[in-house]
Amino acid sequence: MNLRIPIAAVCLLAILLVVGCKARHAPEAAVPVEQYVIKLVSYTRPGFNQRIGFYLDLSRPSGQKRFFVLDLRRRKVLAAGLCCSGRTTALGQVIYSNTPDSNCSSRGLAKVSYAYTGQFGGAYKLVGLHNTNSQIFKRFIVLHAHKCVPAQPQVLPICRSQGCPTVNPAFLRTLSGYIDKSRQPILLYTQ
Repeated sequence: MNLRIPIAAVCLLAILLVVGCKARHAPEAAVPVEQYVIKLVSYTRPGFNQRIGFYLDLSRPSGQKRFFVLDLRRRKVLAAGLCCSGRTTALGQVIYSNTPDSNCSSRGLAKVSYAYTGQFGGAYKLVGLHNTNSQIFKRFIVLHAHKCVPAQPQVLPICRSQGCPTVNPAFLRTLSGYIDKSRQPILLYTQ
């Protein structure tokens, strides 16, 4: 896992320290829940969980909650957490790729597949269902946790992964509750 902090984040921290601000929790931007639900519902089909879906909005700042568990019927957020992405630009914008060894996140719809124990503990294999993420299974892009991902929102950017949607360990336990109880695979859409 790549744990480098972008230069822009270091500069921001220095500025905050000089002016006496505390870089603790960031205010949360409004979550476009309806937009997320509509997108996921449009992809939901027989054989997949029709009630619960996961939505990962990497357009949101990494210090904000951007991994959402959605109730597709009641159109509401059931749980949300921080999630790191793969490579980013110097300004923190996510770079997307489906190419092996790119260390980038991939856009598109994926099936949350089977659980296994990997390098970072419990994890879930992902199977890409779009041409924009068709290589994620072969690239070993999996849903897992790492202690570098904070539990609470913050002003500064968080760590980066090598393309995996990586969450806080406590949030992975929350996600596992939904995944493990589901009789059908849950869909994850990454934007």
